Amino acid sequence: MARRGDHRRLFAGPWSERSRRQTLGILAGLFNYLVRAGYLAGSPFALKPRRRDSRGARRITERYLDRALWQDALALVEQWPQTCARERQRYERARWVLRFLYETALRAAEAAQACEADFLHRRGRWWLRVTGKGDVKPRRRRR
Repeated sequence: MARRGDHRRLFAGPWSERSRRQTLGILAGLFNYLVRAGYLAGSPFALKPRRRDSRGARRITERYLDRALWQDALALVEQWPQTCARERQRYERARWVLRFLYETALRAAEAAQACEADFLHRRGRWWLRVTGKGDVKPRRRRR
């Protein structure tokens, strides 16, 4: 294989937007590593605002069950057999978990980490402490 020629040119033309973003991300990671390792006092990328979306707006996704679908889900659980203690426990647990997830709008991981100590009663209302994505800790009110 020849050492020279057009087939060996890595940068034969302008970079795409995606390539530029990836390169900046790699460089930012490298500078952050050098700062954490103590080789640099600061990163030039630390002052750069974080990109939210390619369009510059926050991406919002809404998920919900309309009232009829929610009633159907509850009705389905109500049809579960409850003839023995074990079936009754299964029914109660499923009904409680469904209502808990629906009323709090928690992610699965947030709900799995919740414990009794996370529930607080303040000002006549129930609150739930949650650690969300990115270790964000908002409070969600129980109805």
